[in-house]
Parts: sequence; C-alpha cells; structure tokens
Amino acid sequence: IFFGTIFLGYLSYDSIKKEELPDITLGWVRVSTVYPGASPEEVEYFITRPIEEELSTVDGIYRVTSSSGAGVSNVIIEIDEFSNEKDMVVTEVQNAVLNAELPADLLVKPEVRQFKTANKAIIDIALYFDDQEFLTAEKRRELQGLTYALENQLKSRHEIRSAEKSSYLREEFQIKVNPDRLVQYQVPFNTIADRINLSNQRIPSGTLENKTQTKVTLRAELDELKDLESLVVEGGFSTRLMRLKDPGTITHGFEKNETVLKVNGREATMIRVVKNANTGILEGIQATKEVVERFRKAQKGHKNFKVVLLDDESVDVRDRLSLISVNGLIGFVLVLLLLFIFLDFRSGVWVAAGLPFTFCFTLMLAYMMGFTINNITLAAAIIVMGMLVDDAIVVAENINRMKNEGMTAMQAALEGTKSVFLPIVASIATTCIAFLPLFAFNGRFSLMIKFIPPIIFLMLFGSLFESIFMLPNHLAHGRNGAVERKNHWFKQLELQYKRSLDWALKFRYPLLLLFIGLLFLSGYIFSSKMKFVMFPNQDVKEIRARAEAHPESPKLETARIAGKVEELLRPELGHDVVGFRTEVAKSHWGSVAEENRFSMRIELTPRERRKRSVDELINAWKKKVKGIEGLKKISFSKERFGSESGSAVEVAIQENNDSIRNEIADFIRVEM
Repeated sequence: IFFGTIFLGYLSYDSIKKEELPDITLGWVRVSTVYPGASPEEVEYFITRPIEEELSTVDGIYRVTSSSGAGVSNVIIEIDEFSNEKDMVVTEVQNAVLNAELPADLLVKPEVRQFKTANKAIIDIALYFDDQEFLTAEKRRELQGLTYALENQLKSRHEIRSAEKSSYLREEFQIKVNPDRLVQYQVPFNTIADRINLSNQRIPSGTLENKTQTKVTLRAELDELKDLESLVVEGGFSTRLMRLKDPGTITHGFEKNETVLKVNGREATMIRVVKNANTGILEGIQATKEVVERFRKAQKGHKNFKVVLLDDESVDVRDRLSLISVNGLIGFVLVLLLLFIFLDFRSGVWVAAGLPFTFCFTLMLAYMMGFTINNITLAAAIIVMGMLVDDAIVVAENINRMKNEGMTAMQAALEGTKSVFLPIVASIATTCIAFLPLFAFNGRFSLMIKFIPPIIFLMLFGSLFESIFMLPNHLAHGRNGAVERKNHWFKQLELQYKRSLDWALKFRYPLLLLFIGLLFLSGYIFSSKMKFVMFPNQDVKEIRARAEAHPESPKLETARIAGKVEELLRPELGHDVVGFRTEVAKSHWGSVAEENRFSMRIELTPRERRKRSVDELINAWKKKVKGIEGLKKISFSKERFGSESGSAVEVAIQENNDSIRNEIADFIRVEM
C-alpha cells in the first residue's frame, strides 16, 4: 500500500494540471461600451439606459450598477448567488445587450465580459527592431508581417487557445489631395470621397438561371495601388478627365496610431497568449517557448530583430513547486537526523517516510477530486507541511517506550498506537476546525481561499492514515524485548527536566503571577507598539512608473521624452530587469487620452537572482531621471497583485430627478 501510494502519487503529479490560479468564474458580468466624443449625459441616454431596460427582462440578476462618463459606459451585472443556472443568466445578458437599441454610428459593439481565470493570459510576447526607436511605414510592415507569422505558429499548437495581437495597425491607402489642383479641375472634395465609396464595392447580386444556380457577386474592390491611381473621378464631353492620382498622391501606410507602445525603449507589437483550458500553465509556457525559439532561429536574416517574453505567469508556480520540493527534502533530512538522535534507525526512517507518503496521498485524491496545482493549493500545502510528521513522531515514540518496557514488537505496535489514537484524532480534528471559518467568507476573496481547507484536510488525513495504519505495521517487525536506556543522554535530560519541574511547583503562585504579568505586558506591546498591516510588505516583481511632460506636448514628443527614461533603464536589461514596456497617450475605457502622459511597467528578475531590492532600484532610478529635459513629473510605485479595497463606506443616492439627487449629495458631502 505504501509504495503503491507513492507510485500513484507520482502518476497523479504528472497528470494533474499546473495553474497560476484555481479555475474560478466571478459572479458578475461587465458590459463596456465606448462611444467617443459623447458627453456623460448623451452616453447615459443613448447607451446606458437602453442596455438597462433590456436587462430588466432577464431573470436571475441580483443587482445592476452603471456609470456613464465622457465617451464610455460601464454596466456591472451581479448574478444572484442562489441561481442554479448562472451560465444561462450570462447568455441571456449577452442576448439582452445585443437586442438593445443603440446608436447606428456606434463603431464598436458593447463588450460583454465575465472574468474567468482560465481566460487569463499566461505570457506576453514583444517583437521589435533594436535599431528602431520609432517604426517607419516600411519597418512597421516588416514587423507586422513577422508578428502575423508568429501568431499563426502559436495558434497551430493545441496547448494554446488564442494569441491576440496588440499595437498592430491596419494597413490603409492614404490619399492626400492638393486643394489647388481641385480648383484647377473644378471638382469638389466630397466628389472624390463619393467616387471612392461607389467604386469600392463587393455586393451579392443574385444567381444565374442554370442547373447549379451559380451565385453572382459584384466585386469592384480597390485593393491595389494602381486601381486607386487609375480611378476616374470626373470626366465627360464638357469636363476634363481627372483620375485620382491627378489632384494628389496615394501612399501605402497604416491607420493612425492613437497610442504609442514601446518595449525596452523600442516601438513594438505585442502578442498576448492564452492557453487551452485543458492544458496546464507549465505545458502552455513550454509550448510557447518552443514556438518562439524555433521562430527566432528562422528569422536570423532580419537584422536587429528581437523577440522578448514578458509577464511569465508560470514563475510563481515554479517558485512554489521548488519551495515545496526543497523544503520537503530539507525537512525529510532534518527529521531523519533528529529521529536518529532520539529514536532508533528503523523508527527514524519510517517516520520520515510519512512526508512523501502524505504528499502522494494528497496528490492522488486531489487529482480524483478535480483540483489543480496552483498558487492557492501550493500555499495550503506550505501552511501544513510542518505538521505532517507530528502524529507519526508521537506514535513511534510511544511504541518504542513500550518496547523498552519489555513488550514484543507486535504488542508494542498495537498497544502504543491504541493508547494515543484518540489524542491524535483530536489533534487532527481541532486543526481542521481552525480552517473551517475560511468557508464562511463571501465575495471574490472566498472564491480563492475556499481551495485552502480541502487541501489541508487531505494532507492531515493522509498524515493520520499513515501514522495510525502504516507506521505501526512497519515498526511491528522490529526487535523484541526491553532495551536498557539508563545511559542514553536523553534519559539524563529527562531527569534534569523532572528536577526543574519539582522546583517550579514549590513556587507555583509566584510563577503564576509572573506569567500573568508577562501576558499583560505582551498585550500592551501588541496594542501600543505593533502596527497592523493586512498583508506584509514583500518584495514584488514589477514596478510601475507614471510620468507626464509639459501639458502642450504631443504624443510623439512625449514618446521621445519617455525614450530618455528608457535609455537609463536599458543597461539594467538582463541583470535586475527582465524588460519594460511603455504606453504613451493611452485611453482608458473611452476617456480622453492625455498625450503628455505615459506609463511604464518594469518587470524585475526574481529576488534571488537580483543584487538590489525594489526600494534600492526605485531610489537609484529616481536619482537618474532627475533633470531630464521636458519631463515634468515622474513617480515609481510597487505593483501588487489584487485590487484596491475601495472606500470604507459608500453612500448611494437613488433618485431620478438630477437636481434633487445633487442637492442630497451636496448636503451629505458637507455634513461628512
């Protein structure tokens, strides 16, 4: 049974999925709609209100909260937690949003999103030319061709579900018309636009009356430069013939780039990789790296072409797996050495063997129950790892004690285990009870921590099973008869401990008062000297920088100023910094992009491979960026996983009359 469990645990580890987070789905849906140029009142009237009216017909919704801002609408739909068909509710929400009567000039349909950890990107891939701070049209065409090729190669792997491009601009023909030439030809500007629209058509035109009913399509698309240049705009018996190339120039370019994305100081494209739901994160990352490495080798002809992997989500999973492996091995060796000192060789070996048995037992059952290895379940394993041999030590020591009293090995195994059975079960039960309150949490936090108690219960039950049923059998085959321990060093230590207890009992009342005083002293220190922090200030793996240039700076000028900051960080690449990305004039949820602002995400190497701490890096960079011409302000901050806790108290005023609502809000604001 012992070695069978070890073998099945090994097979389970090989088969079980490794993830960054457990597979969870949040109980709310967000509908985001971008309506550029509209005021908050127009967004509320034309976007938010029609969506809310359609949602009112959907059953299974607990609450709908919306906000309308300049050019953007956000609607949060909370699903009733007692609903048995939550997936059906999400589908009905999607249908309701599609049925809403929205403006005809809405360029992009509303985005309906329900957050799922399975849809989270596992890694980002940046592509750029190291000698091009800003891409020319020719270089962008070359880079986007490479990006498209890599995207297709990634999608061909079954481990990868999607590879989404960003900072990837659509190609377009740019027609620049000379107004003087239009006056010369006596042709209004809108005539050119109308002629292009009428001549660029692809329309189904019916079927032929033949046996196969062949479909007919009118195809007159202007998808070649020569077709556009030769397009007749105006001409006849009384007017001069004018082709589109006559009043101006036509060039092959790209759509206007509203946001500048740079990686490691170079304008870049990005690919966001999402793994298949049936694939673990380690397998997904491995498949991605294989494709990227093969792609790198195939593109050696492209000078200064770089492919960089950023935001690898498997790092934390690998670190925790390594932590458990190393700690488990160290713990096994230390337990073995200590048990050799206090117990005999056989007892030490079999007690220490309870560690791998318990892990394999837990892996086997966790795999059967559909769990995955992720940061949460690994954290649970780390929490309880130090308790796994406690019960086995108690059983082994009690069996050895009874052997020394003259019992046979079999008798000692039976009586020694039986006498401590109830205390051990009580110990395991009280430890499990201590983790039961984690099931009582609500909200997003509960979706994460609900995986901690089951793993702890499985590990403690595995430890109990091994110490009660496996360990006694292994020790029952040892030597028989009593063994003299009078000369054992620990026997002398026990006698000394007995003498100290006898002395302490003579002064039990003064000692009791002393410990009561220590209790109050510790309470005073806790209440007055110690700070309360929800989470410890640990070293992080990412630093955010937010900066702004002078208010009148256009985005390209801001990007050049950001380039000066980037040049100071480039020497850190490969040492303390994995990579960094810069976004200039980024619009958030339809808000107006501020062209004089930029932000940077600086990904750090793991702490054990870094010479400097996060605080040391921030202090050093603050000194470096001082005095950069054109840089008005810059701030560095540590990036932490999670979301803001929000306000302690929020007051919601529900009133359809705007004046009354604002009056009440002003009154509350003044009073508070």
